[in-house]
Amino acid sequence: MGRTAEVARKTGETDIQIRIDLDGTGTSTIDTGVGFFDHMLTALSRHSLIDMDIAVKGDTWVDDHHTVEDTGIALGQAIAQALGDKRGIRRFADCAVPLDEALIQCALDISGRGELFWDVPIGPGKVGTFDTELAQEFFCGFARQAGITLHLRELCGSNAHHIIEATFKSCARALRSAVESDPRVTGIPSTKGTLSRRHAMPRRIAVVDYHKGNLLSVVRSATEAGGDAEITDEPKKIASASGLIIPGVGSFEDAMIYLEESGEKDAVLDAVERGVPLLGICLGLQLLCERGDERVAEPADSGRWVSGLALIKGSATRLESSRLKVPHVGWDQLHLTEHGAACPLFEGVPEGANVYFTHSYALDEDTDPSVIAGKTFYARAFASAIWKGNIFGVQFHPEKSSRVGLRMLENYIRIVEEGGVR
Repeated sequence: MGRTAEVARKTGETDIQIRIDLDGTGTSTIDTGVGFFDHMLTALSRHSLIDMDIAVKGDTWVDDHHTVEDTGIALGQAIAQALGDKRGIRRFADCAVPLDEALIQCALDISGRGELFWDVPIGPGKVGTFDTELAQEFFCGFARQAGITLHLRELCGSNAHHIIEATFKSCARALRSAVESDPRVTGIPSTKGTLSRRHAMPRRIAVVDYHKGNLLSVVRSATEAGGDAEITDEPKKIASASGLIIPGVGSFEDAMIYLEESGEKDAVLDAVERGVPLLGICLGLQLLCERGDERVAEPADSGRWVSGLALIKGSATRLESSRLKVPHVGWDQLHLTEHGAACPLFEGVPEGANVYFTHSYALDEDTDPSVIAGKTFYARAFASAIWKGNIFGVQFHPEKSSRVGLRMLENYIRIVEEGGVR
């Protein structure tokens, strides 16, 4: 029986038809609507000896992102389908491929634990209409869906075209070896007796450390919820993580100064741009705004406002009350909006759930109403939860909110494990 597969994947952004034959000769018919990407997929087919027919209709009038990412997802699904239970394959392979000044190394394991480890520093730019960062997006979707642990590393290179092409070719040559049948192998090449995708590697969640307090409670709670979380202040790890948590520690101005000077701000924005789920907690929610007025200096010295990450429209300002004590500390209710009731972060969370707050600042009334997922009433009505695509934020502390908070963290871990909101 031939090792072939056919995959049809249709979303609101792309319509993809793929047919592959692992035991082919490297012939292909490729039409994605993105010229350079067609060239790369043709090279992937030719040098892996996997026959590929790929037809894609995507929203390229927006940009090439959805077309490239979704093609990687669908091709990975086809590879996994054609491999079946992986009986008799070589499984492991590596290859280094030069292209003029560029030299790219690929090592892979058809392990069932799909994850990309990317060390191919390509500066922002274009090859034709193809945005250079889309190469990573393709391989990320491909590796996860194919169930391949995929390491790609740039040993040297300066020309973006050469680097990307050598990356596709090194992966192709390693893939050719790994999927081949080994006559000396009987059964499945694993001491476990299975290479099933159910043993998938947990996706790494970076808890962003901006050096303003103890973050261990967030890590412990995320771990209890089933996640693989680590505290890091390294921009490279933040940018490459599968999920991000910005915790609630310190002041708005202090946090933004460190995020900007350390390079963490750009790393967070890059990760969010490629669809990584982000959860802001307490101050972390406020930092998502365009601006905040919590300063370490007097406003007269440098103006009232400090610029935030500007991922949502609106401001974070101090709670003011002549009747209630500020800071707002203790249990209070989360009232979900219609938008919030549909939010995957709050699946299984009842309306009016009690959650734990400790804060003096909150989102103001200029917050974009379309992103407000929940409200709380203390000193004023404020947005205590937001949701915008892959961006989530809560003013309270889920790690201190007992079973309800744990349920939210479990939901967030599931969102990360599923590759984000689709």
